[in-house]
Amino acid sequence: MIITFLIIIQVNKMELTLEISENVSKLDAVLSIDKIFYGDFNKSREQLNKFMYDAVSWHMQNNKYYKEYCEKNSFWIENIHEDLWKIPAMPSAIFKRHQKFTVTRDDGSILLTTSSGTQGTISQVPRDNETLMRFFASVAAGVQDVLNIEQQDLNVFCLSPANDEVEHLWISYVLAGILVYYPTKYYVSNGIFHMDKLIEDLRNLDFVDENNQVLIVGPPALILDVTKKLEETESLNLGEHCKILTIGGWKSRQGESVKRELFDQRVAAAFGLLNTEYVRDVYNMVELNTVIFECKNHHKHCPPWLYARAFDPKTLEVLPSGELGILGYFDPTPLSYPGFILSDDFGRVYEKVNCSCGICSDVIQIERRINKLESRGCALKI
Repeated sequence: MIITFLIIIQVNKMELTLEISENVSKLDAVLSIDKIFYGDFNKSREQLNKFMYDAVSWHMQNNKYYKEYCEKNSFWIENIHEDLWKIPAMPSAIFKRHQKFTVTRDDGSILLTTSSGTQGTISQVPRDNETLMRFFASVAAGVQDVLNIEQQDLNVFCLSPANDEVEHLWISYVLAGILVYYPTKYYVSNGIFHMDKLIEDLRNLDFVDENNQVLIVGPPALILDVTKKLEETESLNLGEHCKILTIGGWKSRQGESVKRELFDQRVAAAFGLLNTEYVRDVYNMVELNTVIFECKNHHKHCPPWLYARAFDPKTLEVLPSGELGILGYFDPTPLSYPGFILSDDFGRVYEKVNCSCGICSDVIQIERRINKLESRGCALKI
């Protein structure tokens, strides 16, 4: 199959051009399929097994450190079969401490994307053009299928700095992947959130055309700030024309965090949304090359190219569907680093959920971060 991908994105004062015009892999072809989330679950899982086999083989052949890690864990490529959870997953901390272990391919186009360093140490994740291309393709699929946002009349109000203000911080690439197709206004500059300007612009919206839609994107703490302001003054009336998308955690404002159900109710009321289905969340970590989007039922759907499971923190044995453990992700899309990661999050994975939104997938529920004391007792060592 011949497919030409061309994505030109202005990120961090750099024009990023991602292009492949050769025979592409089956994984690249799948990432470009329309309505990929709505495919048959069993067939997608069979396909994922093949993608994962190829990905693990690639990294074992091209990353001597990952090969040694697999051998240390008595893992051989033949062990995969359908037990994808047996793939040795690297603790996310390895990206903070041992950068050389994580680079599978350095072809001169490596870009080190970084985390925000919430817990004091910054992760550095090597990404090449093909890895980034796959990331943007996966974001486009999630926006269309899970958020149900078509590439049409959409105006975006972003509660973050423009991309050229934030070096190679990964969150800027996540936002770029979501916002690349749409006209966007930014309301944070030089560390200042221009909330009054945002509210003024929202009050002046005129939905003459019913197809006009608005997407408000930002961290939950800033969305809550706007909510409080609207509660003190006058609520908006955005109805069914607006979706609000939270991205990222509470970070330094963790003490102000609000339980999700109450958060959604307050936001929907203050912005005058039709209901809480219009308040969504997305999840990503810098070590993960896929963004996980939430549907109208607030289910975070695991994409058909990603495998996730919860693991016992003491033994690292895989846990049954719905049980609480450390979330592990097995992502075949990165070529420049092994995408098999044990996260810093506790959560649950509900297997093969037939959601009323029309998607059948594993559903991921993030509970909380692992604290420092708990991490000492976890089997997260190499």
